[in-house]
This record gives sequence, C-alpha cells and structure tokens, in this order.
Amino acid sequence: MNACGIATVDSVDALYMAQVGNPNLYASHEEGAVDCLKRAGLVPKSYTVEQYEKEANAMGHAAPGETVNTTYDMKKPEVLACLAANGNVFMDR
Repeated sequence: MNACGIATVDSVDALYMAQVGNPNLYASHEEGAVDCLKRAGLVPKSYTVEQYEKEANAMGHAAPGETVNTTYDMKKPEVLACLAANGNVFMDR
C-alpha cells in the first residue's frame, strides 16, 4: 500500500497542488497559500506571507478549544482548499 501511495497518490497530489493551489509554482508553501487566498478574494490584496506565518504560528500554539483570530475564516471550504493545496494542514483540537 505504501509503494502504491508513493508511486501514484503522491504524484497526483503534487500535480494537483501545482495546478490548482499554486499555479505560479512558488517554492514556499506559505507563499503559495497566501497567493491562493488572495486570488480567491479570501484575504485583502495587502495580506503578506509574514502575516500568514504569524497567524499560523498562533494557531499552532493555541490551547485546546482556544479560538485564534485570523484574517481568513478557517470555516470556509475555500480557505481550507487553498491551505491544503499548498501543503498546509491545520487540525481542530
């Protein structure tokens, strides 16, 4: 199963991320996510990678049940799609 996943799923996942979530082929997952969020109108055009990293860090260090205010709405499927397509995954605790 691992060999199949590596041979097929990983390749498809990489292509999907490049075509949908990161068409400009940013090397940084963070840059790709911010670009995707901007293109979808989910954050202001002035939103920066530094802001994204600060918010992501705050979410990663939040206590269970703690709500972190972010520029983007983590309940929107479009936001989650941008983040997932760029290799950024956040889990509810």
